[in-house]
Amino acid sequence: MKRDAFTTLSKIELEAMQKALPFMSVQEKMELFEDLELREKRASLKAASTNMLGFAQAVYPNFKVGPHHKKLAKIFTDVVEGRKKRVIINIAPRMGKSEFSSYLFPAYFLGKYPEKKIIMGTHTAGLSEDFGRRIRNLIDSDEYRDVFPQTLVADDQKAAGKWSTSAGGQYYAAGVGGALAGRGADLFVIDDPHSEQDVQSLSF
Repeated sequence: MKRDAFTTLSKIELEAMQKALPFMSVQEKMELFEDLELREKRASLKAASTNMLGFAQAVYPNFKVGPHHKKLAKIFTDVVEGRKKRVIINIAPRMGKSEFSSYLFPAYFLGKYPEKKIIMGTHTAGLSEDFGRRIRNLIDSDEYRDVFPQTLVADDQKAAGKWSTSAGGQYYAAGVGGALAGRGADLFVIDDPHSEQDVQSLSF
């Protein structure tokens, strides 16, 4: 059992447990530890459904939280709750920007609002589809369903670049210059709209 399980107890409960523990039978101790494990799991799932960092740690193996992730999580909470409408994120390469912003965040957003629509735009449709495939597969995973059991991918539309949730939400992938006329979104994510070659040519 992880030590974190003890943090799910109130101070009064913890003190009472510490006093009673030496007098418990082996069976009573086993039952107590099972109860603590259950409390820990419930606390973790609650954190995962209400906080981006908790969600990332629940569904992304070995996810390591950095100071920038904490700032991003706060920003994304403001986006989810409607306090921020437009956000631009500039971070050094290899800091997990795309993993957090274009993979985990859209999955978290659909977990909170399975009926809403997302458009993902990158410099190629293929890259947007790659994100779409990963998000779709994440939503289909057992780890995700433990956190957001109400968000499911619809059976009739599962293409990587265009799929729907059973609640009527949708993910649509688009590259720069792709056709978006007539499409709307509750969340529009733009990740690297320029290729590395384009950026290099513009810098000279």
